[in-house]
Amino acid sequence: LLEVIKNNPFVVIVSSTGSGKTTQIPQFLLDSGMANNGMIAVTQPRRIAAISVAERVSDETGAVSLSTGKVGYKVRFDNVTVPEQTR
Repeated sequence: LLEVIKNNPFVVIVSSTGSGKTTQIPQFLLDSGMANNGMIAVTQPRRIAAISVAERVSDETGAVSLSTGKVGYKVRFDNVTVPEQTR
């Protein structure tokens, strides 16, 4: 999957719910060094989805809370990021 992403300007990933498209693939990209300055952006159509994904990824990375800065989210009227650290 990483080779396909690396060698193509656009990739559409289709898989079942819960397969890791939103949480695992960004981690793979980050771990493989394919992130832009160590940053990966994931978009979500709904506020609750954005917050839930950020909480899930934060848990998976072993962070104590979102306020530690490695993982964050930004939605209307709510910004939980640390500019120097948030990934």
